[in-house]
Amino acid sequence: MKLNNILSIFLMILVTNLILAQEKSPLDQKKDQPNPVQSIFRLNALKELELTPDQIEKIRNINRINRPLMRAAQQRLQRANRALDEAIYSDSFDENLVEQRVKEVQAAQAEFLRLRIKTEVELRKILTLEQLQKFRQLRQDRLRNRVIARPDRPSGNP
Repeated sequence: MKLNNILSIFLMILVTNLILAQEKSPLDQKKDQPNPVQSIFRLNALKELELTPDQIEKIRNINRINRPLMRAAQQRLQRANRALDEAIYSDSFDENLVEQRVKEVQAAQAEFLRLRIKTEVELRKILTLEQLQKFRQLRQDRLRNRVIARPDRPSGNP
């Protein structure tokens, strides 16, 4: 279940990033290009979902708004985790400070999760029923291919 959620997020991000990449300059595209397998998958996913120009524009708008918020929330979560590590491993251990840092991490995780789910819901509303069904199939195919490509890893981990 957790793996399906992660893959769902991954595929939605792949689709939206590909759409956003169309707006970047060629120099920007070169410096953060994915590996060729990911590029092929993204192109196939976009082609197979058959997004309309209106859907593409809506996805771009969602990403313009949510991407900076997600980055900021992720940075807050990273800072909170670092502060927790520092509190745990400092020379002078303060259990109250550790508890405070744990609460800060929890709040940062909750905010990041809220934003991620908000984005997914917004993206989900854009897809037609047929596109959603195709998306689910692509996600399952992608999971199957990842498991086959990484036989050395347990099947429950991506």
